[in-house]
Amino acid sequence: MGVFAIGIERSFHVPVQSDVEHSYSYAFKSSPLPVTGYTSTIKVQAKTPGVSTVTWSSSYVPDPGKEQDAQEALTGIYDAGLATIKAKFAK
Repeated sequence: MGVFAIGIERSFHVPVQSDVEHSYSYAFKSSPLPVTGYTSTIKVQAKTPGVSTVTWSSSYVPDPGKEQDAQEALTGIYDAGLATIKAKFAK
């Protein structure tokens, strides 16, 4: 059980981690978000010395009638998470 920085509690497991590809994938077992079948991968790719690209991709099925709510909630989580990563490694 964990908590996102914005306070969304979720239960998840990490089925795949690759140190070679600099990535990890996880899936929510349960979540207050209006989605089911949520899986996600975060991957870091080096571009040039001192510069990397972080890609956070996911797939999920939004609850019926909650498509916009799901997209907005997850976009907010991704934006906040990526901004935190960027701030942590900013020079």
